[in-house]
Amino acid sequence: MWELFQQMMMDKTTPNQIYLLYAIKNKISVPQINQHLEVKGLIKQKLIDIQGGEVTILPAGKKMMVKYDNYFLKAKKKTNLQLMGKNFLDNINKYRDKFPPGK
Repeated sequence: MWELFQQMMMDKTTPNQIYLLYAIKNKISVPQINQHLEVKGLIKQKLIDIQGGEVTILPAGKKMMVKYDNYFLKAKKKTNLQLMGKNFLDNINKYRDKFPPGK
């Protein structure tokens, strides 16, 4: 969680701005936050643009959304083969042979 907040500080965004970007992208309502204040910040950072009442997420905003979405994706578990390579069993046996029993 701390890493996420540090990243927001480096991006000069607030959690509410990220939340509002998500809401705009998914076309949902977020009555819990002051949207007008957050929209001003998003426009100032050139993450969104409003023309004729139509809100569009700019490329920088889309890039930011992808970055924050990646924080919440579950990583696939890697197999032993992916982690240690094809010959990992042979290498384990070679290592064990270096230390014979009884020593």
